[in-house]
Amino acid sequence: MDIGHEKEVGTMAEECTFGVGNKECSCILHCKKDSWNSLEKDELDKKIKLFFQSIENKIETVNSYHNEHKGSNGAKGIADLLQEDGKDFSQYYFDSVIFPDTNEKDPFYKLNKEIDIYFNNCRFIGKVNFNSIWKAKSITFNNCIFCNEIEFKNLKFDNNFLFENCRVYAKVNFKNVIFKNYVSFIRTRFYDELIFSQSKFEGVTLFNNSKVNKLTFYNTFFKDETNFLNIEIKDLTRETARIIKHSFEKLDNIIEANKFYALEMQKREEELSKTKEKNWLDLIVFKFHKLSSNHSQDWLLTLLWMLNTTILYTHYSFFMVDEKIEYFVIPFVLNILTTSMIGFDFSKVCKFLWTLASYLIYIFISNDYFLCCVANSFNPFSIMTGKESLTFSTLIYKSIIAYLIYQFIISIRQNTRRK
Repeated sequence: MDIGHEKEVGTMAEECTFGVGNKECSCILHCKKDSWNSLEKDELDKKIKLFFQSIENKIETVNSYHNEHKGSNGAKGIADLLQEDGKDFSQYYFDSVIFPDTNEKDPFYKLNKEIDIYFNNCRFIGKVNFNSIWKAKSITFNNCIFCNEIEFKNLKFDNNFLFENCRVYAKVNFKNVIFKNYVSFIRTRFYDELIFSQSKFEGVTLFNNSKVNKLTFYNTFFKDETNFLNIEIKDLTRETARIIKHSFEKLDNIIEANKFYALEMQKREEELSKTKEKNWLDLIVFKFHKLSSNHSQDWLLTLLWMLNTTILYTHYSFFMVDEKIEYFVIPFVLNILTTSMIGFDFSKVCKFLWTLASYLIYIFISNDYFLCCVANSFNPFSIMTGKESLTFSTLIYKSIIAYLIYQFIISIRQNTRRK
């Protein structure tokens, strides 16, 4: 547990309303007489055992009231009958409970499938076995803190599963889990890795406004609408990027889909780079695609490449035709350097300044202030209508500029097209 959320859990101790033991205790682990850290192991184990026994008693009480009234046919509905004397027995409700670290058996094994379970403002200090919560009807975790790893394994949730406004400081693993109904992870912060493996979402699924350090989908399927709007992810796999891209495409949100398309291509490039037996042709294509347009996402980058490449080629042609080699070498080398800077990971402002430097070097030597020669060179079809012969250097330049024009059009269309 890191210092930040250890302090957070400690400051929430006084809010615990799950009273167990004497009247001076707000929680079995946080009472006025005994500090958690000062308890001997045997004494702590006894208190933890008593704590989870109280959980079971609470579940049995709700079950008893529910079974007693579910067959009633009076004027009152079952929800009204289960809310008597200021107590609500219509759901399993845990409010501001601090769950300790324990190796005890599953505390939720007596849940009833006909009753909702609700965790509100709870703290899970250690690992808690959740293998039986699927027995409850709808599951809700709201504004909860998890300080240790969580695992949901070999489960099937027939009703809603809500995991909202929570903070999770360790790895979360959903393995072989089937969600039959509505699922929500809205506004939840995962400080470690969130993993879904061999799982299936059959209902509407929402990850809106969540933050995840690393998100991994492995052999996971989404049958209905899935929304990842405003999700923040620091790291993800190519398969995860593909799934999120596909979800936005199904919603006709092309702009967001294109962002994850670029991430998908980036991850594919990383895979090609790390492979022992590299496919060099594919790797070169991906590198060039990223360098020229950020996988068809950055039209300004492509435009700067077009300007710099044309200025460089015109610079070369101007001096080669006039045979002024003695005035050509040093400015041309400087222009090569300024053009190559566009390929580095600088800000767009810096790349624009490098383009401006290339332009200034060119006009200093050529006096072509209005870039007339540059404009003539820029036309990729000029060689087809002009009388000049086609040289190898011209062929290379025309091929490059035609490719960049194509990428420029695609980059603009990616963010403006309708599906």
